[in-house]
Amino acid sequence: MFLTIIIENHLTLSKVYKLVKLGIKQKEITIQGLLNSKMSWNQGNGMSKDFASGLAEFIEKDIEWLKTIMKHLPPLPKCKHPKELHDKCEGKLYCMGCNQDL
Repeated sequence: MFLTIIIENHLTLSKVYKLVKLGIKQKEITIQGLLNSKMSWNQGNGMSKDFASGLAEFIEKDIEWLKTIMKHLPPLPKCKHPKELHDKCEGKLYCMGCNQDL
């Protein structure tokens, strides 16, 4: 399952966090479906059961990669002030309301 995303203007950090979390959630749901013992492909000892478990392991590696990406993302700024209060000083963006670096 591939996650297709159309980005209209630009990708913000908060959107990246949401998209990566969504990707992880969707892949976890897919794994649960593949390994569900009630599904027809998991009945008996056929090739389909082996294929489903192999595919689930492959998707688990995708989840590990996505979690690694999450670890390397910078933290989200906690400032919730409007953009009118944002300013630049020496090339760095900060909030004039709470003096937090953005």
